[in-house]
Amino acid sequence: MPSKKVDWKIAFDPVTGDHQPLPKIKYEYDKFGTSATAIEPEWRDQFSFEDSLRYVKYVKGKTSLGFIWRAESTGIHYTMHLAEMDRALPYVVGGCLSGTFVFVKSGESTGIRFQL
Repeated sequence: MPSKKVDWKIAFDPVTGDHQPLPKIKYEYDKFGTSATAIEPEWRDQFSFEDSLRYVKYVKGKTSLGFIWRAESTGIHYTMHLAEMDRALPYVVGGCLSGTFVFVKSGESTGIRFQL
């Protein structure tokens, strides 16, 4: 039986444009702090992109480790999972990784993969 292609969307911060590996709802409060407005993430279809990404930092979650990269052309930040970083590490030169990237899903989280 052929496998089904499952489409999923990628969350981005509507203010900064940065990739959100786990979608977050932000709240904007009035000046008194009594009323809040929910700001939903911007959902985009899967896409691939070419760019040079510069390493920024690593982040730890309860059960995960991610690496933050900043796109040289747009300034958008993307997250890469540990397994994907292991594949990409030999191609990092001077803190930069240049090439084509696609989005991958690991559990509920999304990240980028360097296309070899």
